[in-house]
Amino acid sequence: MILFSALTVGAVFVIRARRRGESRPYSGLGYPWTPILFLAVSLWILLVSFRDQPRESLSGLAVVATGIPFYYLWNRYRR
Repeated sequence: MILFSALTVGAVFVIRARRRGESRPYSGLGYPWTPILFLAVSLWILLVSFRDQPRESLSGLAVVATGIPFYYLWNRYRR
C-alpha cells in the first residue's frame, strides 16, 4: 500500500510537468516540499520493511509483478 501511495504522490510531479504553463484549478499546500517529504518517508518505510521482512516484501512485489502482464494484455484488447 505504501508503494502505490508513493507512486500516486509521485505522479503529481509528472502531471504538473506536463501541464506547465496551463492554469491550475487547485494548488497543493506546501508544494513541492509536502510531496517530497511524503515520498522520502514512504521510501524510508519501504526500505525498513524490506530489511526487516524480506520474504514478505518480496512476495508482495511478486503479487504486483504478476499483474503487469495482465495490464498490458487488457490494454491491447481495449484498443
